[in-house]
Amino acid sequence: MLAVDQERKHGALIIVDPRNPPARFECKLVPLVRVHGRLRVATTGQPVRASSVFVNLPMNEDIPLGHDRLIMCDSAKSRFEFWLPPGDYEFEANGTDAPLVESGPAFELTESHPIRLTSGQRELDCGVFDLRPKLLNELFEVKKAGTWRPYTQRYAQPCPKWHVIDARGMPKNSQPSDLRGKWVLLYFWGFGCGPCLEITLPKLSKFYEAHKTQRDRFELVSICMVEQNTRTMADLDRVLKPIVKMVWGGKELPFPVLLDNTTKSMESFGVESSGVTILIDPSGRLVQGDEARLAAILKKQTENGSSSRP
Repeated sequence: MLAVDQERKHGALIIVDPRNPPARFECKLVPLVRVHGRLRVATTGQPVRASSVFVNLPMNEDIPLGHDRLIMCDSAKSRFEFWLPPGDYEFEANGTDAPLVESGPAFELTESHPIRLTSGQRELDCGVFDLRPKLLNELFEVKKAGTWRPYTQRYAQPCPKWHVIDARGMPKNSQPSDLRGKWVLLYFWGFGCGPCLEITLPKLSKFYEAHKTQRDRFELVSICMVEQNTRTMADLDRVLKPIVKMVWGGKELPFPVLLDNTTKSMESFGVESSGVTILIDPSGRLVQGDEARLAAILKKQTENGSSSRP
């Protein structure tokens, strides 16, 4: 909790463990520190037309999905300013070359910028933050060219290929055609998607284990969309380590995980965000549905004693 007085000159940061919150607490307001800086596009050195800068708390590995965002500053002048109490913080920033009412190429702060504000400090000039093109800019260009087709318009059509740089649970050169004859539940996720990590992936893990006797009829494949500096499963494991420990009960995902640090898989399937589930029938065609529909199909096949073929 961030407490600030009416004049916004004094304040305090109170961090409470949500697992054991106190019934009552007090805080002493202290002088705030003026924190400011500027933004520019790294590739051109030019300012962005619209930007948002966020101040976050450093990640707590004991609460990896905790709400760490404190405050934000929107600007049309490529600058930011905050008044913060002493403490440790991290910045998150993004911007665009288009006005706020339009969509255009997006940029983001790709490197961590931690700061420490001390008691008695009055000001911190953060200098210039370099924003780099977002990976999803490639999807923007595809849409701009008029060649984008969302997955909801691809039902009954052959499954496209995915792009994989590393994999666990299946060879990284595998393609959907290698799973022909089985139902395939395909899930797109990213480690920046809180609901994916906290809700959907644990639910899919339970589904996969609950139907382990029917895996000759289906496969569950997840595509993790990551940043360009993530190239191997070992890189992904380092990021997910606190999630595995504190959210997934120490258990790795039981189904295959494919890694893609480009937008090629998203373009192929017509997916533009994390948290998308796509169902592929045994003939290799996209169909509407999720794990609930797949569960009903598997149940019916078991009752009828039928094969996995439609």
